[in-house]
Amino acid sequence: MCILNSHSYAVSLRRIVFYLLILLSGFPVLLSASPNIVVVMVDDLSKDAFDALVQGEWMPNLKLSVIDQGVDFQNSFITNSQCCPSRATFLTGQYSHNHGVYSNIGNHPLKAGITWPGWLATNEQPGKNESTIATWLMDAGYHTGYVGKYLNGYGASAPEFVDDPQTYIPPGWSEWNGLIDPTTYKVYDYLINQNGIVTAYGSEESDYQSDILAERAVDFIRRAADNLPPIFLVVAPLAPHLEVVNPLEFLVGNDPRDGLGATIRPAMRHEYLIDEIPENDELPDLIMKPSYDEDDVSDKPGCPRPLPPEEIAVSFEPHCVADALAYRGGPDREELNKQYKSMLASMIAVDDLIGSIVTELEQSNMLSNTIFIFTSDNGWLYGEHRMIGKELAYDESIQVPLVVRAPGGQTSVQSSKVVLNNDLAPTIADYAGVVPPYETDGVSFLPLMTNPEDTDWHRKFFLVERWFLPSLFKFESPTSFSVRRIHDVQNYVYISTYANQSDLSQQTHAEFYEMNSDPYQLQSILLPGFISELFDNMIQYLRTCKGSQCTLLESI
Repeated sequence: MCILNSHSYAVSLRRIVFYLLILLSGFPVLLSASPNIVVVMVDDLSKDAFDALVQGEWMPNLKLSVIDQGVDFQNSFITNSQCCPSRATFLTGQYSHNHGVYSNIGNHPLKAGITWPGWLATNEQPGKNESTIATWLMDAGYHTGYVGKYLNGYGASAPEFVDDPQTYIPPGWSEWNGLIDPTTYKVYDYLINQNGIVTAYGSEESDYQSDILAERAVDFIRRAADNLPPIFLVVAPLAPHLEVVNPLEFLVGNDPRDGLGATIRPAMRHEYLIDEIPENDELPDLIMKPSYDEDDVSDKPGCPRPLPPEEIAVSFEPHCVADALAYRGGPDREELNKQYKSMLASMIAVDDLIGSIVTELEQSNMLSNTIFIFTSDNGWLYGEHRMIGKELAYDESIQVPLVVRAPGGQTSVQSSKVVLNNDLAPTIADYAGVVPPYETDGVSFLPLMTNPEDTDWHRKFFLVERWFLPSLFKFESPTSFSVRRIHDVQNYVYISTYANQSDLSQQTHAEFYEMNSDPYQLQSILLPGFISELFDNMIQYLRTCKGSQCTLLESI
């Protein structure tokens, strides 16, 4: 006897409806039971930068092969705007408070996010990374491949029973090409663990990181095609993340920011795009928003907790908005413009990577049966509210591009429905006909692929998490939880900041922005006490929710 729970029944029903729609629409290609799935996840690409690249026709492969052939989600968000927690969410379909990876750094200031207790296996118990979208699809017969950046600290930390962290391969991957930290953050002179063998790449033009990752991805597809699909492939370039050329520079240099990354080098063939010679097809300058170098940030939080002792702390870019001006005098327009253009320029090679993958899929007769997903792990602030970076709950930091091409789905359309990185794993599982072994916090957005404005879509708002952790940096973002709502005419965000993560009863600041009238989040509105209390109560529920509890709360 086969007994289906309500979740697996819903997944099966959705798949039946999906394939019926394909048949009824007269779509010329029939999907097999197991479509190929390819995900390209870039690093730190904001929705604004993505729009500038696409509208300026700088990414023709992405435009022609994915955007024009799929659904462009205009309200796609990240629930923890840092690389490591966001990627753990991609792998598990869970909020940070459930998968346990809270930050890019671990629970010790000298360890990276991959070391969060419970993520890696120990001699006593399995790790969270032993049940991810990779293991689910591998168990279902998929040939799985990972190419590029994994979680922060990969290659430096591994399960305690692994002798060499650089050769460690996480569970669920048939083939592994993982960038090894700290060299991950260099586009030349980096290391890759290629199926257990550490390979060094140099500084020749042909060694450019995105190009090598493209070669590895194409090779994976080509060989998999000979052994029959389905495949699940994740390609994760560093671009457009800033390079960290010398991570120890702050120990010997006078300027603590030296070596910590202000730009990223584009491929040599694209250097002309940022050489400041307009006749050379120069990339566009950064458009400074009204929130750029915001004049009055008295409505925004400072750093409410004691700072680390000066002798062990590095003076670095603060992520406490009210302190930014006192520290640095505001972001420098010329420096920031160079940073922005370098990040855009690095994405041109990523577009070449996408073109290579699509071409190989087509030549291998796999494209017509392939789900192609393009997204970013988080956004980026370019001087808005005096900030450069991410982590905060302002839209530039938490809103990311998400474009999905799927056989039988709508083409060249946009969806205004709110989707999260929490939804990626359950959506991929849904396409693959796999039921996750636990209830994910996200849900499959497969229905939106055939009906992008589905009125039954449940989500009206969601939680954004940010957890403070002690580090070597003098300034770090304090703990905050935010409620972001987009539904009908309601469009707002409520941000609650706390003194530290160990005592969430001490709220030190609250912000509320009505986004229709204040889209740049310039002036926080002081709410009546009982309204703030309602939001605070909702945050308390959301930050401890699990599975369908989260889905239910998000639909209120």
